[in-house]
Amino acid sequence: MMGIIRDWAAYTNGAQGVPEDMREDHRDMRVYMGQAHSRAINRHNGSLSEAKKDLAEAIERDRRFDPYDKKRLLDRFSECWGSGQLLDFSDPGLLHGGQSRPERLKTSTRPMESPPIKQSGRLID
Repeated sequence: MMGIIRDWAAYTNGAQGVPEDMREDHRDMRVYMGQAHSRAINRHNGSLSEAKKDLAEAIERDRRFDPYDKKRLLDRFSECWGSGQLLDFSDPGLLHGGQSRPERLKTSTRPMESPPIKQSGRLID
């Protein structure tokens, strides 16, 4: 038995858990969460708050979600579900103790100035 453990430790360079190249695809995790959420909504007659509690219990029972912060994962899932985006499990902000990626640059709210018009090499205001 110890040989198996030693071999596994050598294969994973001492990392605990499943090696990165053997983990289930993030797509499968998104599908699982979506199906669990849909079942929970049906079970609770459309109550999103109750469905979120059921989804939290479902991901708590599934070992694939152990590296993720459950609250952040649920909040991000709700965000993505409401806006139709894909949940990105590679975001370090979803992991326990991970830092979120910087927010995208926000566009300016002031109107753009029209560029000066050139006519025959001269600027016209």
